[in-house]
Amino acid sequence: MSLGSVELCQLLDIKLPILQGGMAWSSDAFLASAVSNTGGLGIIGCGGRDFNWIKSQLKIVKTQTSSPFALNFPLEGVDDALVELALTEAIKNGVRLFTISGSQRYTTLLNKYGKQAIIIPLVGTVMQAKLAERSGAKVIICEGQEAGGSIGRLSLFSLLPQVVDAVTIPVIAAGGIADGRGINAALALGASGVQMGTRFLASEECPIADNYKEKIIKARDVDTSVIFRKIGRTARVLKNK
Repeated sequence: MSLGSVELCQLLDIKLPILQGGMAWSSDAFLASAVSNTGGLGIIGCGGRDFNWIKSQLKIVKTQTSSPFALNFPLEGVDDALVELALTEAIKNGVRLFTISGSQRYTTLLNKYGKQAIIIPLVGTVMQAKLAERSGAKVIICEGQEAGGSIGRLSLFSLLPQVVDAVTIPVIAAGGIADGRGINAALALGASGVQMGTRFLASEECPIADNYKEKIIKARDVDTSVIFRKIGRTARVLKNK
């Protein structure tokens, strides 16, 4: 591993510089535990979930792993009070890692919880990366337009080296990375680690339907489509009727 990868692993207390994306409705305690147990950072996706579900997942994950794990909150369309309530409950239960996407409101969370936890913002431009570092982030996720779910506007491998050059904190690359070749490419461009989401959807531990997993495995290079650009909620989906 590179020095940057070693630094990231020490910061997050993990063995491998690989994060599992916090995919809403697809990343539960069992998937997160499986990833954490193999040395990466498993992440429970809290988007669209209520407080009771989050509390139940915290109880489950504690029975499945003793390794660090994280919670993900996509702030777009999520009530701030729910996020703060969930963060407070998670920190009370020993969780110290959180990934935040969808809004720059993470600056408020960094200011309030930054001394108790490591809050990792997702950025899609150099300007956003600089803002995150100035706001106190210790590490950021740089996401390109190749990602599944909510995506950025710029290509990861053109954006990534610019972000790495613009900040002094570790940068995690995300978007279209699915195997060792993608990981090596990201590390060569200066990333300290990677985040992979869709790659984990087809795993046995992921709770999505088996026929959806099969569609992901069989999908070709032209089988996805980007929707909802006009309303600012851009997402990548498998083409369907």
